[in-house]
Amino acid sequence: MRTFLALILLSCAVAWAQSDPNSDSASDLDWQAEIDLANRFSSAGDYPGAYLHSKKSLEIAQRKHLGPRFVAGSEWGMAEALRSQRKLPEAEALHRDSLRLRESVLPPTHYRVLQSVYGLALTLHAERKEEEAEPLFIRAIAGYNQVSERDGPDECSFGPSLANLGLIRLRQQQYDQAEGLMLRAIKSWRVIGPECGEMHGVWDTLSALYTLRGQQEKIEPLFQEAIRDLTPEEGERPDPHYAHYIVQLGALYVAQKRYAEAEPLLKQGIALLEQDPLADKGGMEGAVWNYIALLKGTQRLDEIPPLERRLDALHRTTAATAQSPAEQWDAIGVLAAQAVNDKKWAEAEKLSLDALAPNDSLSKEDPRRVRSYLNLSGVYQLQTRVKDAETALEQGIAAMEKAGIRSPDALNLYDTLANLKMMANDAEGAESGFRRAVTLREKWALPAEASELSSLSAALRMRGRNEASVEVALRAVRVSEAEYGLDAMALTPRLEALGLSYEAAKQFDEAERVYKRVLAIEEKQFGPSHPVLGGPLSHLLSVYRQAGRIEEARQVELRMRALSNQAR
Repeated sequence: MRTFLALILLSCAVAWAQSDPNSDSASDLDWQAEIDLANRFSSAGDYPGAYLHSKKSLEIAQRKHLGPRFVAGSEWGMAEALRSQRKLPEAEALHRDSLRLRESVLPPTHYRVLQSVYGLALTLHAERKEEEAEPLFIRAIAGYNQVSERDGPDECSFGPSLANLGLIRLRQQQYDQAEGLMLRAIKSWRVIGPECGEMHGVWDTLSALYTLRGQQEKIEPLFQEAIRDLTPEEGERPDPHYAHYIVQLGALYVAQKRYAEAEPLLKQGIALLEQDPLADKGGMEGAVWNYIALLKGTQRLDEIPPLERRLDALHRTTAATAQSPAEQWDAIGVLAAQAVNDKKWAEAEKLSLDALAPNDSLSKEDPRRVRSYLNLSGVYQLQTRVKDAETALEQGIAAMEKAGIRSPDALNLYDTLANLKMMANDAEGAESGFRRAVTLREKWALPAEASELSSLSAALRMRGRNEASVEVALRAVRVSEAEYGLDAMALTPRLEALGLSYEAAKQFDEAERVYKRVLAIEEKQFGPSHPVLGGPLSHLLSVYRQAGRIEEARQVELRMRALSNQAR
């Protein structure tokens, strides 16, 4: 039954823009032929081919003046093909136009309009534009909720909309809402089954939520549930994610030292993944590493070397026979990391340079393009070859600017280079680098980064530009408050940086207020007697001494001494 249902869903899910039963015009045969070809290419995973035929259908729609619904359907197909290739800005523009056209001729809850709403939401989410994606996911959920009998494609958009909104709520620390949305997503997924797509990570996301909430007891039954839901019926091929959750449960048991329960799961997961180890190389690697941890825990050390050789062979095979530049890069990266771990610097440098080769074949949005230069710089830094490290970052910046890449990942190059300047006491160079990163982030309409602003504040402070340092440090605090709330531990590094800037500017009352706020946050988190409180107390001591407040300084010293004695 499930196989039959899968065939039905496949034909429905890839029917991007076929004419609707209630359409006011019949489908054009030439246009439909190109859409059918696009669907076939998409279902085969050939997204460049899907884009080409969707584009041809658009040309037909425009040449024959078929109307906005046909144009919108073609643009939707092009956008989805581009999204699947991680060409996100181009996909976003097409999704926006497709939605505009469909809204111009269809009711707001028509399933083609909802299809465009959902596609645009997914694209914005992938671009990390969560503030824009969030209301679109809400709109999609509300629209699909009004459909009394959702068919395959509708249900396959409804469930992932719930899951993605749940992920956004998780990042917003709205844990109850996040859990409710993801549980609803799983319920929706069960209506369709594994063919629904883009839903297989929901159990991992729930696991992360339970970990954050300290509800580890919920994780084991969660993974057991995932395994039950993904278990294939007799004669069916297992879903690719079936092995993943078997390994996840095995890894959980290893972490809990339940080795007897973990071993058969890891063996089963490895056996499934071995059928095509390059298809999920990361999963295979994780399964083997967990099995190695099990062998260490059970003192079966003589069984470990064959597994390590197996991993090494897997990486080298992938590097030599990779079907895509991304796979090649990943394999080279693992080998380079191993060389770094073994302190084989010449090999690590060569492999890190080799990893630059696939760069131009990767999409602009692929973070590997940036990591190539960051990793090479890191190899040099480990050898204290600071100038070479800076040169690698400068080459990366030049390459990113030449390619026109505008992403948060690219800004890591500027930030890392600025940090190297800071460590070399080149305050002017550090300020220039951090300021460039902040300016580009604003120009590219990317969210402000608190750590970047805080670092710029420190560079300004090093240069004696204390008033400017306070201004930037205040911005960093506001960004963190918006992200984490007013009393989160994540705020404390930003608040301490602000306090230091106030101190440098001789604004001691403001510095005292900030350090007391840090102290209150850490007391709430750790209690009044934890040694970690020595940090904000030492800052307060510095403020009181500089301000000549001798008695208050003495009281702080007494408390610090008491904390130190308790820690012994």
